[in-house]
Amino acid sequence: AGQELITFKGHSSYVLSVAFSPDGKTIASGSDDKTIKLWNLAGQELITFKGHSSYVLSVAFSPDGKTIASGSYDRTIKLWNSAGKELKTLRRYSSYVLSVAFSPDGKTIASGSYDRTIKLWDVSGKELQTLNLQNPVTSVAFSPDAQTLASASGNDVILWDRATVDNLIAALKNASVDVRRTAASALGNLGSQAKTAIPALTEALKDSDPGVRQNADSALKRISGLSK
Repeated sequence: AGQELITFKGHSSYVLSVAFSPDGKTIASGSDDKTIKLWNLAGQELITFKGHSSYVLSVAFSPDGKTIASGSYDRTIKLWNSAGKELKTLRRYSSYVLSVAFSPDGKTIASGSYDRTIKLWDVSGKELQTLNLQNPVTSVAFSPDAQTLASASGNDVILWDRATVDNLIAALKNASVDVRRTAASALGNLGSQAKTAIPALTEALKDSDPGVRQNADSALKRISGLSK
């Protein structure tokens, strides 16, 4: 009905992100004060997470509610348990992390960065895939069936199928430069698993976009085991 129910006070600077736990009983907030706070629905502060060296730009709960992911201006993603213990720090970004999201099955984390990439990680912290775009990635979200990832970048919302080699080969002929670049890059990340893509990547060396050509060349070398 639009009635304000309660105001939570405790952060010492701007609140940049909020998220409900899956059971709806807890709210996480990330702030410019470099902290994450957990609250109950009565507005009582339960715990404060400290560990980031700069602004916390995004927070997300895992589907089972046991893990919180945070993305920060300090260029890292941190994983925490609900008691505030830092479990892991992911450090592969060249610029700040603007958005984090768990897949519905809890096995994958997507993150979007100002460095114009989306990265996919498993929950152990292993980087699975990097998607390259032309603009900073301000938001990422999984579909309920976990088969599609949505990203906000520049003026666009882009939908990505969870990558298979066949999907990526088809994407090499997409009208969007972003999609073609990303498909070539993603095939390179798959390495020897993408051997069936060699003819399509060879054809992509003739693409009108230099970024696509560069990514295709790199992918061919990685698939052939000529570069790491």
